[in-house]
Amino acid sequence: MRLHEILAAKQDEIKAYFISNYDGNGLINMECVRLCLSQIDGLVDLNKQEVLTIWRKLDRKGKGKVPFRKLLTLCQKPAF
Repeated sequence: MRLHEILAAKQDEIKAYFISNYDGNGLINMECVRLCLSQIDGLVDLNKQEVLTIWRKLDRKGKGKVPFRKLLTLCQKPAF
């Protein structure tokens, strides 16, 4: 299964994780994404390069933080 398919299959779990761990500002950083993915069954085996690939798709401008909704949008895209 390709990375985008795995994310799409786990979209509800990713959303639930961030809702329960939401800090109130709606922004996430790479560490937040890494922690989330390490907690969800089926994503725990992602290596550092795969997490970095996901992060680079989210943070194209290199700001270090992105709106959480960008992660959900990435989960819905057919491929990356």
